[in-house]
Amino acid sequence: MDEMEKELKLGFLEEARQLLVEAKTQVAALEKAVSGTPEMVDLYTKLYRIAHNLKGAAGAVGFAPLGEFSLHLESFLKLLKIKDLKSRAEYISLTGVCFNYLDSVVSQLSQNLEASFDYTVLIQKLDQAKKGGGDGVAVAVPGGSLCPNSSPLPSGKAQINQTEAEMYGELKTTFLDEVIFLLVEVQKDIQLLSEAVQARSSYDPEVMSRLYRMAHNIKSAAGAVGFGQLGEFARYVEAFLVRLRKQEVPLDAEALDLLVECEKYFSTSAQLLKGNNEAFLPENKKLFQKIAVD
Repeated sequence: MDEMEKELKLGFLEEARQLLVEAKTQVAALEKAVSGTPEMVDLYTKLYRIAHNLKGAAGAVGFAPLGEFSLHLESFLKLLKIKDLKSRAEYISLTGVCFNYLDSVVSQLSQNLEASFDYTVLIQKLDQAKKGGGDGVAVAVPGGSLCPNSSPLPSGKAQINQTEAEMYGELKTTFLDEVIFLLVEVQKDIQLLSEAVQARSSYDPEVMSRLYRMAHNIKSAAGAVGFGQLGEFARYVEAFLVRLRKQEVPLDAEALDLLVECEKYFSTSAQLLKGNNEAFLPENKKLFQKIAVD
């Protein structure tokens, strides 16, 4: 494992710890929430987003089994939103057990990046729950998932498709909000680099590492929510930052100007996509050519 891969994995684990702290809060609130209320639906939606984020990021940094387990958990939580299964105590309990296990996995991986874990039992429990836990008729949901037929939706499969589309839209909105938040920190880091260049002094390597992780995370997450063009641009930015870190490209005024242009392109694109998820991003061939690495 090279140093860059190790850094990416440790960065993911730090972010995962923060997500799982939030998950514990949501699960605790879930245990007290009244069945069928908007509050309960909102709590499950937040937990679904956490599982979705863990799934995408874990796979991107090489923790494939963790990503696979998060996929099963994400699918389970999606059903809890699509169908009115939220009142069943065993589902709430299983949700808590899964996130507790993830917390334990992340803690142990932080100590040993090569550690391995057996997710088999919990995956079986999640799959059984998706099939109705043995009580109720299993009904197919688009995508191959199953859920019990204890409380059918009034408009059938069309309603399920609509709900899934709404959830996908929520994921896109959440991703864009996170990008816009990240870019505020990116501006600060670029300013720190600019001050170091102007003073002809060394800069903290962690600043460049943060910028690299930002580009890497956007690259991974953008594709997962359907923003391929933005993800491709992030890939070029990530490669450019690698060259800066390795000092293959000097950190000078020209490089800083290029970083500022990239930040502005990310910001413009995120705002445009927030207004219309299907929008075509503005072409900036000169910028792409400047950062493209063959």
